Amino acid sequence: YFDQALKIYDGLIAKYPESALTERTLLMIAYFRMKKGNFLDAVRNLRTYTERFKTSPLVPNIELMMAQCLLRLQDFKESLVLYEKLLNSNSPDVREKAAFDVGDVFFERKDYLKAIKYYQQALAKYPNSIAKYPNVPFNLAEAQFLAEKYKESLTSLKKFISLYPTH
Repeated sequence: YFDQALKIYDGLIAKYPESALTERTLLMIAYFRMKKGNFLDAVRNLRTYTERFKTSPLVPNIELMMAQCLLRLQDFKESLVLYEKLLNSNSPDVREKAAFDVGDVFFERKDYLKAIKYYQQALAKYPNSIAKYPNVPFNLAEAQFLAEKYKESLTSLKKFISLYPTH
C-alpha cells in the first residue's frame, strides 16, 4: 500500500502542479522514498522540486539530499558535481556538510587517498564540527587502513575512541 500511496501522490502532483500542497508533498514523498532506499525515485522528486521551486531557501538543503541519494546510487560523478556546487553555498551548514560528504564520495569510489585528503581538509576547516559527524574520524581511520597507512589509521582510531568512548 505504501508504494501505491506514493504513486497516487505522484499522480496528484502531476494533475495539480499549482496546488499549495505540491511543494510539501514533493518533499514528503522524496523523504519517504529515501527512507525506504528508493534513491532513484527520491532523486526524481528532488529534481522536480529544485526545478519548480528554484527560489526556495530550501534548495541548497534539497541539493544536499540529492547528492546523498546520488552517492547511494553510486553516481559518483553527479554527486561530486552537486557537492562541489554546495561547497560555495550561502548556507554555512550546507557548506560544512558538503565538505565532509566529499570524502565519503571518494571513500565509496575506493579512492582512499583522496578520501583521506578530503576528510582531513574538512576536519581542518571545520574543527568544531567533529561532534556533529562522528562517522568522519572513523571513516578517516578506515580509509587510512585500506590505503595501508596503518600507523596513521591507528592514531586516528585512538582519537576516535577518545572522542567517542561509548561508540
